[in-house]
Amino acid sequence: MTDIFLIGGPRLYRDAMAAYISELTAGIKIKCLKSCHDLPPGKGLALFDCEPGKALKILDEMRKHHPLMKAGFLVNAYQEFDIEALKEKGSVACFLKSLSGRKFRQLLTGVLSGARHMPSCSEGKNTSGFDQLTNREKQVLGKLAQGKSNKEIARELKIEVVTVKLHVRGICRKLEVQNRMQAALAAQGIRLPR
Repeated sequence: MTDIFLIGGPRLYRDAMAAYISELTAGIKIKCLKSCHDLPPGKGLALFDCEPGKALKILDEMRKHHPLMKAGFLVNAYQEFDIEALKEKGSVACFLKSLSGRKFRQLLTGVLSGARHMPSCSEGKNTSGFDQLTNREKQVLGKLAQGKSNKEIARELKIEVVTVKLHVRGICRKLEVQNRMQAALAAQGIRLPR
């Protein structure tokens, strides 16, 4: 049995992640903690939600006091983090927060079975989901990332609101996200048409 420790980030997010993971994985204890200093001794998987500039320091600190603990990170965009340095220091996972539930479950199951999920920064910038988007969908996604409403997007692109809704649905399907907010988060750091 493996314990999973969710550390950092907003409490509501940690609690929701804990509830979701507990539904996915039978026999695994999940605990929400404020910092790596709250980790109990022993083995397990610590998943950190932290600012990009603090990830390496947190990993070093955890390794000093918990050398048997595996570490992973929950991130908004891969390119914000020094993925190569995290790999070198032994991190086993880096999950985008905008992953679909199905994809997160698949990757987490792999990590719990001993695999690593440490993608390259280029994956966060140009994933196959983004490659599948049409030019118009990329334009709509760019507007979503700017926080525009469907009506504003329709006006700026000179298309109907219903067409924008269809594009948003297609974007969500191709990026494997649940809603426009997750699509906008997935687009962070991606060079999109304005």
